[in-house]
Amino acid sequence: MIELGSAVSKLAWAHPYYGQLIACAGYRGHLSIFAEEPGAELQQGQMTWAARMDFSDTHAITDLRFAPQQLGLILVACYADGFVRFLKAEAPFEPVEWRVVVSANLRGSGVPTVDWCERRTWDYVMALGAREGDHGVRLYHYDQESLYASGA
Repeated sequence: MIELGSAVSKLAWAHPYYGQLIACAGYRGHLSIFAEEPGAELQQGQMTWAARMDFSDTHAITDLRFAPQQLGLILVACYADGFVRFLKAEAPFEPVEWRVVVSANLRGSGVPTVDWCERRTWDYVMALGAREGDHGVRLYHYDQESLYASGA
């Protein structure tokens, strides 16, 4: 079992290309990424996991998604205060150092959900859900280290 230290609100698996990585978000804004330890002895039939990243914020995390594999090892976290943060692993196959490459305030009322379009004919497009007075979905493009609204 992976110990997070608080109640878990969201989970997301990374693409298998990067190994066995799982992101875990707590209700109090705590975000951790764990990796399966390769070659570790199985103890009582359980895999061994090690923390690779811990990130804390004061606002609840409402959703998590890893970016499509071809974009690199990037995790998107949506927050109840309207921020969306993109965290990128500096070395994807040794993901111990992560940095925030984008931190954007998209809505004052929160961003409840996010998903990536995996269609190859589009650039890196993501859909972000809206709440409170702005009911709908907005499309955004992600380009390296920037986020901009789509014309769609």
